[in-house]
Amino acid sequence: MVYHQESMIFAELPVELPADVVINDGGKNNVWTYTKWIPHSLERKFFQISQIRRSSIHTGGKTLIDEHVELKSITEFIMYLPRALQVGLLSPFPEFWSGEGSTSANTMGRKIVGVVTFAFYFILIGFLYALFVYRKSALFWTMLLFCLVGILLYSYTSANTGTIVRTRYGFYMLFVSFGCAHLVQLLQSYFKNRAKMKQV
Repeated sequence: MVYHQESMIFAELPVELPADVVINDGGKNNVWTYTKWIPHSLERKFFQISQIRRSSIHTGGKTLIDEHVELKSITEFIMYLPRALQVGLLSPFPEFWSGEGSTSANTMGRKIVGVVTFAFYFILIGFLYALFVYRKSALFWTMLLFCLVGILLYSYTSANTGTIVRTRYGFYMLFVSFGCAHLVQLLQSYFKNRAKMKQV
């Protein structure tokens, strides 16, 4: 059974549909496979995210990533989760650190972003240490979950690396801040211990 709808971009799923219905865009392109193992109101939100991502892919650009992934069902959302985390936390990847941008300024920006991203990779090592230090802190894990949900939302809705980097900024900088602070603490502890060893 197929439910036909001419314009599904930013639209909502119909209120009542049986399971395994395939929704298309009025042509030959299937845009969503309906399921019933989660509340319908929640599935409608995932469908909207899927359509926003589809629009992002169709917009194009030189920094598209995973443009072949359109997320047409809840199952595909779940399967894409590890990749969404990778894109959200580690992008832009080295392939976007060089090459030609859409303008000369963007070409230079790629090189700058590459240096900054490499530094962030190092700083995130400090964040892993923060995970160990605050492993028993409910407040820390609440903050972590909030930031991850925010980052994942942009990883799912956009297939454009430039857009993801800009929109995730507030959430991502909390990770970077914690990582940087704990790297500084580790360096301070190292120099203090080194000074004590010299005195001995």
